[in-house]
Amino acid sequence: MTTPPLPLPPAAAPRGFGAHLQACAIGAGIDNLFRAVIGVALVGLAKQAHPGDSIAEHAAADRLGNLYTTLATLLFIIPFVIVAPMAGSLGDRLPKHRIIRITRLAEVALIAVGSAALALGSTTLLLASLVGLATSSAFFAPVKLAVVPELVSAERLPWANGWLAAITVFAILGGTALASLTDAGVLHALGLGWLGGAGMLALLGTVMVAIGIHGAWRIPPLHAQAPDTPIAPFWAIPRQMRALSSAPGLWAPALSLAGFWALGAVAQSTLLDISGFIYGLGQAGTAALSVTLACGIIAGALLAPRLMAKTFPAGLPVAGAVIAACALIGAGLHAQLGGGVVVFGALLFVTGFGSGLWETPLTVLLQERSPAGVRNLVMASAGVLASLAMIGGGGGSLVLSQVLHFSSSEVFIAIGAVALVITIVPAWRYRTQLAAWLVWVATHLTFRIRVTGAEHLPASGGCLLVCNHLSYSDGLVLGASLPRRARFLVYRAYVEMPVVGFFLRAAGVIPVSAEDRRRALLASIDTAIEAAKAGEVVVIFPEGQLTRSGQTNTFHSGMERIAARAGVPVVPAHLAGLWGTITSRAPQRSWPRLRRPVDLRLGAPLPSDTTAAVARDHVMRLGYEAAQVHADHDTRSLASAFLTRLRRHLRRIAVQDAGG
Repeated sequence: MTTPPLPLPPAAAPRGFGAHLQACAIGAGIDNLFRAVIGVALVGLAKQAHPGDSIAEHAAADRLGNLYTTLATLLFIIPFVIVAPMAGSLGDRLPKHRIIRITRLAEVALIAVGSAALALGSTTLLLASLVGLATSSAFFAPVKLAVVPELVSAERLPWANGWLAAITVFAILGGTALASLTDAGVLHALGLGWLGGAGMLALLGTVMVAIGIHGAWRIPPLHAQAPDTPIAPFWAIPRQMRALSSAPGLWAPALSLAGFWALGAVAQSTLLDISGFIYGLGQAGTAALSVTLACGIIAGALLAPRLMAKTFPAGLPVAGAVIAACALIGAGLHAQLGGGVVVFGALLFVTGFGSGLWETPLTVLLQERSPAGVRNLVMASAGVLASLAMIGGGGGSLVLSQVLHFSSSEVFIAIGAVALVITIVPAWRYRTQLAAWLVWVATHLTFRIRVTGAEHLPASGGCLLVCNHLSYSDGLVLGASLPRRARFLVYRAYVEMPVVGFFLRAAGVIPVSAEDRRRALLASIDTAIEAAKAGEVVVIFPEGQLTRSGQTNTFHSGMERIAARAGVPVVPAHLAGLWGTITSRAPQRSWPRLRRPVDLRLGAPLPSDTTAAVARDHVMRLGYEAAQVHADHDTRSLASAFLTRLRRHLRRIAVQDAGG
């Protein structure tokens, strides 16, 4: 079986997932349509309260606008905390498709209330409709993510979440952009002045609700995952949070997601002030900046599945968080120094790109690690953390703008700096994964690796993987291709090198050298034995050195001692495609071209008492299989292949008899 190293989208969306994307997009679009209409109105009220042209009046309007938009953001977030316990329990107790349909139907009444509020000019009624939409979204939010594993296969989760994040952000930007159609000037320019802002809002909302209901009813009926789950009351938040302890590894991605949403909430509300007060942009200009930020998130979310390494899951989100924080600081500094809006928009795009790389893999981790019976509770608990973080971020933004009198650009700088400082902690804790992930990315950019027989590597428990040794890149290719993390026996001199050694130590290699004294050599072998006994994958190149002929040399007996004493199976592996690169010892070497094809084959596990000679035979047999597959795909005759190679490399050997 051939397993591609990177997740690829299927030819068609799985049954029901496309409908779910449709329902999610409409929900996000309606929420942000209303939020944008209310946000611009509040900024306008702040300007009306301080109409003067003096610097003091301008600063006062800036602070008041920040107060209004932050309060509106908090008002939208609070229902997500209050409703979370009931939403989480209902999602596991009831079929998820039923909750999706009910929340879409509820939007019919909420659209009517919101449109009437805009027509009456009632700020209170507008905010009430916003709270109503937030409550509906709070019931929908955990189901939105928890239902994905029920609609797609496990191997498609990264792809599905990447598209879900991208479609959601696209809907957010679409809803924000549609808000400009409620502006009186735009309506008159379109010849629709008679409709009015409230009428246009009602029309847009009605069409969007109809599309959302259509999508919700296209989702196939699903079974309740835990029908006996008791319905949690609103005050059961502490008890609900225990769902994050139902399986190992849930708290870290949930907390990191909370940081992501806190940063996003503050940045979104502050962006309205920067666009209005620093760059003097109206509805269209503000929408353009929001679109730029959203496009960055979409790009990051769609790229994230291809950059996710299952063996090093912390690498990508940490890198994305660093990118987002640094770009946000840069955007704030640029605005503070009076820089142009184009560069500011470019920095917003980079912020969004980093955010997309940050959020998508964390969502996948939560879905993969959470038990099916409490998955909705886990997602709801993560949502509570995110909501609390957004409230905390909004409170911090208020302190900065109202107490410390920070301008909107200075708030941007401050929240970016806080995010960067907070990211340093997980970056240091997971520094080994981050370093290994960077190597993983570089390896996949350099080589196009095809893995065959990955199912032969035991899913759990220790084993000893033995492989031929063609080049210095062999360990990188294996580490980037194996479905499990592995520990390599590596020549000690490389481990002690300044830069290379850091990455090797980060990967947890076991240093060994034939020049070591007997005690040190035995200590390295004992370390490998203990690692295999502890359930780890240990990788060894039994030849003990790089091949100088391209052929597999004799295997040393050290592998026998490790496998036998650890009592673990021996998994043969064969690499092809690296001979002749600059990292090999071929007589004629060349720099590897980008995406150079490399073949990795794994064979069936062998007993722990397998001898070195037998292991070598199995490795060579895998090499023969790879050569046969390559020959079957090569339709050229021997003469044609000879002449082609001769034309390309006039002074190189075109045919070599390795038979002796």
